Amino acid sequence: MIGRNIFILIFFLIGIGAVYNLYLDDILEKINKETEMVFVEGNHTLRGPEQKGLFGMDSIMDRQMGSMKYTIKPVASYALEGIIVTKTKYSDRWAWLAPYDLGIAWGKITEKNHSKNIRYTTPYRATYFTYSGGPLSVKEIFTMASNNHIIAANITIERQVAALKVGDVILLKGYLVDVDGKADNSAYRYWHTSLRRDDQGDGACEVFYVESVEMIKY
Repeated sequence: MIGRNIFILIFFLIGIGAVYNLYLDDILEKINKETEMVFVEGNHTLRGPEQKGLFGMDSIMDRQMGSMKYTIKPVASYALEGIIVTKTKYSDRWAWLAPYDLGIAWGKITEKNHSKNIRYTTPYRATYFTYSGGPLSVKEIFTMASNNHIIAANITIERQVAALKVGDVILLKGYLVDVDGKADNSAYRYWHTSLRRDDQGDGACEVFYVESVEMIKY
């Protein structure tokens, strides 16, 4: 048992996605920058994700990048209402497709009396939190936040995502997608989405193809 006065430090990898062969120039200058407390004013509880599986849907984007031909295939329709707790811009090998990652939280952990005990950080393509203890269990916190690799459906969405900031309450709609890249020399690269909110570690991020961005005001 841990005493109530002992600081509980929990490094939780909400998700890092399938990223391989990392190079030093892929790492951001702002790595591990801790956010201030982020919460929703009033007594509003953000409802979080709504997901519906898809079967047999065609790819929604095919693109050639160098020797690699990429296909983006939806695997679930997805809507996410939450508050942005981290926002990070990358210049890595996936930046041409998803330059921004958004850490998004919902549910009880966005209420002020709970969020005061939680801080978020953003290492490479992931969101961590530190928890100083309180009425919520660590397991609950695990299921009320996600790291999202954001693929904008068009230039309008791209600009809207670029303008978002930590503390914004938003509703995003679109698809969770799998990205697969193949080359003539049999090289293969992939970025597959998580379909669960309770997973951790490598592959636990959502790869989110966003078609709609709505700001929510309370």
